[in-house]
Amino acid sequence: VIGFDSDPGKVSRHLREHRRVVYADAEDSGLWPRLRMDSVRAVLLAMPDVEAKVLAAEHLRGCGYRGVITAVNAFPEECAKIEAAGADWTHNFYDGAGSGLAERTMLLLESAAGQDAPTADDANGTGLRHA
Repeated sequence: VIGFDSDPGKVSRHLREHRRVVYADAEDSGLWPRLRMDSVRAVLLAMPDVEAKVLAAEHLRGCGYRGVITAVNAFPEECAKIEAAGADWTHNFYDGAGSGLAERTMLLLESAAGQDAPTADDANGTGLRHA
């Protein structure tokens, strides 16, 4: 796993945390052709700007990258745009956020009332017991 970031401060912080990160701009059309992508199985696009994700997906596919491209995004219409540019799948990070928030709120309410304390064996990461 290696990350790219165009913010020098973030790159420095990640390097201090012993993460593999390189200063690079995913929107730079010259970046992708310079990379050896033959052994790369997947690229995850997590930059905040939708246009950057679109450009990166287009550049990757334009360079012949055949691996998996996934992305995270806020709005469904933007997810479709990223997929049209070449991403295999996009995740709308608001998808399921309401139900997750509601489940966690119920857990906290039950815990505060001293009933149904969370168990460590929950499968969905909510801390809620399954019926």
